[in-house]
Amino acid sequence: MNALFAQHGAAIHTAFPAKVLSCSGTTAKVQPLFNFNGAPAAPLDGVPVPQSVRKAEVVTETVEGTTTHWTKLLPPQAGDIVYCVVAEQTLGGAWKGKSADRVGNLHHQLGDAVIVAIF
Repeated sequence: MNALFAQHGAAIHTAFPAKVLSCSGTTAKVQPLFNFNGAPAAPLDGVPVPQSVRKAEVVTETVEGTTTHWTKLLPPQAGDIVYCVVAEQTLGGAWKGKSADRVGNLHHQLGDAVIVAIF
């Protein structure tokens, strides 16, 4: 895995793996796991965490001799490795189902990342 990140890391500009430094449930502070364009990657604060991004934790409880297993869904926590995606353009009216034209010379900005999965 390290060789993959070292070889292709700088070429990835639409998505990247990161380590969660802290998470409030709706936003997280993440540290990208590789450098972009040779410059050290700074932590990103305020990265959105959609409600659909959760990890499963199996909980086992024993009450009066009866053991029960159930699954608890948790948002990312400090130390988790997540996958972040960066959009190439602003959403404009697309979030309302309208067609969106590219506005100006937009390009991927790390500050516009959103967490889409937990590894």
